[in-house]
Amino acid sequence: MTINNNNNNNNLQNKTSEARKKASAKYTKKTYKNKTVYIKLTDLEKVEEYLQNVGMSCTQFFYKALRDNGVDI
Repeated sequence: MTINNNNNNNNLQNKTSEARKKASAKYTKKTYKNKTVYIKLTDLEKVEEYLQNVGMSCTQFFYKALRDNGVDI
């Protein structure tokens, strides 16, 4: 039996064109704004562990906290 390790699956990687990258960056710049939150490293470890345990991202947690506090998003 012969195994072909040079199959076409290796060539099916998502390739992003420069035009798509530029369009994505333009959309992101128009739609989102970044905010920086400073968290002590010791607290960050606890936060990351909690988020991993509940299966949430930082963004999901933030929006849930807003909704839980009556912010209509």
